[in-house]
Amino acid sequence: RGEWFNATSNLFAWCTEDDTKKSEVHQFRQTMLRLMSMLYCNALQQVATGNNTAFDVIGIADLAQESLDHLAMSPDRVETVLHWVQRTIIVAMRNGALEVAPPIVTRAYQELSGGVVNLNNVRKIREVPFPFPYTQMI
Repeated sequence: RGEWFNATSNLFAWCTEDDTKKSEVHQFRQTMLRLMSMLYCNALQQVATGNNTAFDVIGIADLAQESLDHLAMSPDRVETVLHWVQRTIIVAMRNGALEVAPPIVTRAYQELSGGVVNLNNVRKIREVPFPFPYTQMI
């Protein structure tokens, strides 16, 4: 969770202050907010135990229904949303909403991938059963 927050915080900080790009910056921030909320939700659903895996997503009604349908059919929703986040960053760089050198943006990508690595480590703990002989010793 911390890595994804840091990536989002950095990206928001790197937005341009140019008044002519206010709408692009606003659109970028709103899209990132929704996508990161969806990323957290899908990650929590992958590692949650129990029956209640319905988590709130900020602004889900504002996302295109076609995208939500695609996400519902995706075998790994976290990877799909992560791809959308990465594409959103590239689009923001191209349209001038992000005013930062490409080598610096790699830090955000590194934080995003670090979050996925941590998620996969938690999934391993959740999915791999504790060895039976050890349970007998406890």
